[in-house]
Amino acid sequence: MSLTPADPMVAMRALTRIKVHLNKPPQKSEAEWLAVIRDYADDLAEFPEDIITEGCERHRKSSPWWPHVSDLLAIMEPMLSERRRMLARAEKLAAGCDEKPRRSAASPEERSRISAGFKSAIEVLRSMPGPVA
Repeated sequence: MSLTPADPMVAMRALTRIKVHLNKPPQKSEAEWLAVIRDYADDLAEFPEDIITEGCERHRKSSPWWPHVSDLLAIMEPMLSERRRMLARAEKLAAGCDEKPRRSAASPEERSRISAGFKSAIEVLRSMPGPVA
């Protein structure tokens, strides 16, 4: 899961795929379509490849119409926000893992309690029947 922006060709391919599947594509020349697709690709430039691909797929599967760029952004922005949130959380956890826990030495009473717990567990294990051959 990357945050690296995709190559513009990724968006252009995904948008072309939407265009191919339209029931009644808007009447445009190939040059006009290319200009529109390039503009949309520019608008989607901040998104990683998998988010562009998935966002365009979601639109293609849910609508027979050519999307407004705002329709695509409404699909993709929450996906990117969630990814950024996950990265921030991972960075926070990683920063916390670098810190060594500070624990004071156990008191004599605590050591005695822990030792008694281990001794009790050992006695239970010893009283259990062994594996049957």
